[in-house]
Amino acid sequence: MDEEGVPGQDEATVKPRPELARADPDEGLFVILAEFVSVDDTRFDGYVTPQHEANIGWIQPTIVTAQGQVGFWLGGFPPQPGALDEAYATLGKTASELFPIRYRPVVGHGGVPLDGEIQGFMHLESLGSENIVTLTPTPSPRSRTGRSCSGGAGSSAGGTG
Repeated sequence: MDEEGVPGQDEATVKPRPELARADPDEGLFVILAEFVSVDDTRFDGYVTPQHEANIGWIQPTIVTAQGQVGFWLGGFPPQPGALDEAYATLGKTASELFPIRYRPVVGHGGVPLDGEIQGFMHLESLGSENIVTLTPTPSPRSRTGRSCSGGAGSSAGGTG
C-alpha cells in the first residue's frame, strides 16, 4: 500500500506488520525491534534493519527514546560539532557509560546475524572509501569483547567524551 501523498506520510513512513513471523530482506525493507545494553547494563529499545551483508551502514543499529532516536552509523561524514553531545544527552549517558554497547534483534529475521557490539559512533573515512572510522571513548575497565559489524576495514579515532 503506497501512502505517499497522505498527510504526514512519505516514502520513509514505516508501519507495523504484525502478520509477519519473520522479516526477510528478500521480501522488502524492514526495521525490526532490537534490544541494546550499554556497558553500565542500561537497557534501551531500538531497531536494526535485516540485510544480506554484515554492513553496519545498512544494518544501522538505532536506539529509540522518548527524547529522540540515536543512530550509531553517521554515514559518509564525521559528526557536526555538538552532535555527539546531543546524542549522549538524548540517551542520558556519557560515552564511558554507554560504550561498548551490545545489540540484538528480538524479532525473527532472514539475512545475516544482526547481533553485535558497537565501540563508538562510526562514519566512513571519506566518501568513496570503505574504511570505517570509529569514534571511541576513553577505554572503560568494564569493556567487553565481542563481535562488531563493519562494512570495511575499520580504523579508530580517539576521544569523543
